Amino acid sequence: GMLDGTIEQEKHPQYINMVLSETKRMSALISDLLDLSKIESGKFPLNIQPFDINELIRRTIITFENKIEAKDLSVMINIGEDRQYVLGDEDRYAQVLTNLIDNAVKFSIPNGELKIWTQDLSDKIYVNVSNMGPVIPAEDLPYIFDRYYRARQDSGKVGTGLGLSITKAILQQHGFAFGVNSAVGQGSTFWFVMRDVRTGPQA
Repeated sequence: GMLDGTIEQEKHPQYINMVLSETKRMSALISDLLDLSKIESGKFPLNIQPFDINELIRRTIITFENKIEAKDLSVMINIGEDRQYVLGDEDRYAQVLTNLIDNAVKFSIPNGELKIWTQDLSDKIYVNVSNMGPVIPAEDLPYIFDRYYRARQDSGKVGTGLGLSITKAILQQHGFAFGVNSAVGQGSTFWFVMRDVRTGPQA
């Protein structure tokens, strides 16, 4: 329309922005589909090494500073000041944390609270990401990690619909439990389990 003159010159910036937005969305969708396909086909071999999950959480939350400020969210992080070594593929777990925090920020109510905390239980570490957004209906909870599935409170949100599916595939590849809890007055909490490496990075 812009090339053949159908769209008036003064409207070109508006339509260019529309094209750019759709191009970014399609690019993200293709990237997520490729990642998911590689993970599910086993072409993303895991690089299992000890790493500090506390430091990874700190680095990841910093990348969301602008989005958190835009919603005026308060952030509560309870991970302890000491190093906490776990065993896994750090890059893949960074992807998991990014997906879960992005999801929590996206669905949080304005002026709400974002919580990230860990629990040390025997030889396992539980990582939790919580917000005070709308409750996920009970009938949606079993399917929330499925590809393209969108819970009813998810309608109208921008995204590829693959973030939680990629998260599920990565966590299943590591072989530990994960899930989500959602209740009135408590918000929604996504959690996953990691193997604790108490002897540090030389283990």
